[in-house]
Amino acid sequence: MTAWAQKYIGMRFVDKGRDRSGVDCWGLIYVAFRDEKKIEIEKYSDIGAKQMLAIARKMAVAKDADPWMKIGDMKKMILSPLRAFDVVVMWRHLEIEKGKMEYVPLHVGLMVDDRRMLHIEERHDSVCLPITHPDVRFRIEGFYRHRELL
Repeated sequence: MTAWAQKYIGMRFVDKGRDRSGVDCWGLIYVAFRDEKKIEIEKYSDIGAKQMLAIARKMAVAKDADPWMKIGDMKKMILSPLRAFDVVVMWRHLEIEKGKMEYVPLHVGLMVDDRRMLHIEERHDSVCLPITHPDVRFRIEGFYRHRELL
């Protein structure tokens, strides 16, 4: 495992957290990009874990003007070689309306290398696990790369 990634394992979950004292899933990506790559990505400090749908949808429909470019799709098995700092967008079960549940792109993780990712969810500290792990494998919508890292 790379030295940079070890610094992010065991971080505490804090809804809307955007610093090393605690992060949500987007906060983990925000802090890693800022501290490791010196890239200032959108902070979304007003959006917590339960409102991540807006961020994930923006990435899932990335346009040329956006800083994110889709590089992989699990359904079609179209993948560029994955690398550190690629962002993983994942599906989550969400109640859209009272009594109506849907799977929506609502969670994000950060690639450590070509096969492992960092991620954090409510009630769990941040972890590093393979993208083939049963907790995430079937939830992956796609992979995105920031244009400054192309």
